[in-house]
Amino acid sequence: MKPNKTAIASAISLACLVLAVQANAAPATPQVNYQILKQSIALHVNADGSYSETVSRVSQPLTIAGVSAVGHVEIAYPANFATVKVLDAYTETVTHQRVDVVSSQIFNQSTPTAV
Repeated sequence: MKPNKTAIASAISLACLVLAVQANAAPATPQVNYQILKQSIALHVNADGSYSETVSRVSQPLTIAGVSAVGHVEIAYPANFATVKVLDAYTETVTHQRVDVVSSQIFNQSTPTAV
C-alpha cells in the first residue's frame, strides 16, 4: 500500500514539530551572579584537640542577585561547644575605597545545640 500525500505531509510536520520541541528543550546556561576572587582557610589545631579556623574570602558580585547573595554571610555553629568571632568585615566600592561594616550590623545567632 502506497502512502498518500496527506500522510507524508503529516509525518513531515510531526518530525519538524518533534525537532523544534527538542531544540527548545535545551537547558539554559546558568547565570553566574558572583565570583570568588580570593579565599583562604587556616586551621590551627591545639595539643588538647581544640582548634581555631580563620576564613578569609573576597567575592565580587556580578549582578543584582549577586549583591544579595554576597551582601551577607551566615556562619552556622553549635553554641554548646563553639564560639565565633568576626575579626574584620568590610566592603569595597568600585574605586577600591574600603567601607567598614559597623559592629551593630553584625548579628550573632547560634544554633541551640550541636547536631
